[in-house]
Amino acid sequence: MGSALLRRLLSEPGLAGVLAPTRREVRDLEARPRVSAPRVDFRDLEAGLAGARADQAFVCLGTTMATAKSEEAFRRVDHDAVVAASRASLTVGARDLLLVSSVGASRWARSFYLRVKGETEEEVMALPFRSIQVFRPSLLKGRRRDSRPIERLGMGLGTLVSPVMLGPLRRYRPIPAETVAAAMVAAARAPVPGRRIHESEQIVALAGR
Repeated sequence: MGSALLRRLLSEPGLAGVLAPTRREVRDLEARPRVSAPRVDFRDLEAGLAGARADQAFVCLGTTMATAKSEEAFRRVDHDAVVAASRASLTVGARDLLLVSSVGASRWARSFYLRVKGETEEEVMALPFRSIQVFRPSLLKGRRRDSRPIERLGMGLGTLVSPVMLGPLRRYRPIPAETVAAAMVAAARAPVPGRRIHESEQIVALAGR
């Protein structure tokens, strides 16, 4: 998701630059023009971003239970790191926040994954940004650096049944990461004060602008 978003941002002609903090050296990222990629400790992001400035923040951090291997490790990424990144965005001057969450996110969900996503949304929504827009895609289609066989199986099945996923089920159709990235950038061009949640149908509509 992050790579798709970066590509889309760098295609924007009026964009001065992208601040993309990383935990480790990423040579192809650091070599790109208009990209600043400081290495930071995500446990102390505010210190790592001292002196940096940004107008808008895009947060698309996330992992899977299979990759994290425990609920505690999953929560450290999908909750702790996301909230920390959002708060740190305020310290660099960002007024607008755009966050990638998940379809079905709710603190009342039966699924631990979706409960964490819902709790994270609520905490982020309470931060004093001018505008916050949350994007809730279903399974993301696109290339990944890490191997996620369960997600690949889910995407394969989702793609097969997508034509019959109508009405309320449309939001569960797999969606390309590039579509979500396009929607986020489109929404960032004209941010509206307040809080908004975009489900899959709204994401597709935004991406088509």
